[in-house]
Amino acid sequence: MRKHFTPWRALVLVVVAMGAIAAGALPVLADGGSSNPDFRKAQLFRDGSISCTGADDTSHPGGRVLALAQPGIVFFTVKLRNASPNSSYTLAVSQEPNCASPQFYPPVTTDGDGDANVYGSYSTTSGSHNLLFDLSTTTPNTPINREIGTRNFFIRVP
Repeated sequence: MRKHFTPWRALVLVVVAMGAIAAGALPVLADGGSSNPDFRKAQLFRDGSISCTGADDTSHPGGRVLALAQPGIVFFTVKLRNASPNSSYTLAVSQEPNCASPQFYPPVTTDGDGDANVYGSYSTTSGSHNLLFDLSTTTPNTPINREIGTRNFFIRVP
């Protein structure tokens, strides 16, 4: 006798498939992705004046960048923290030490605590890259919040 495919069986298959996918992703998520060589994270620094070599003053944390390199592209999340509250920041991603291959992203507005998240991707070539994530505003509440960026953020793109 042949079994019929019912909605109940379809639901069970979906739940089992989702569980298998989650089980495979849990080790990567649990350690912040450090077991994946294509995943990198870097600190953002509230420097006030970022040069093409990155933040000079690394004493004021300003959030972090999480990045996943895939062939020809880097997917990223920028978690801006402690920036100027209710201010518009523009993100530029380029390559240190000379701001090569810049790509610009739409402005993001921080909340009342100076926090905001930016999601995006940066197209590039295969190989090792030193990326500069630089966020700037024209309305800082303090001089160190005018520019916020990374320093020596190396990532290998497959």
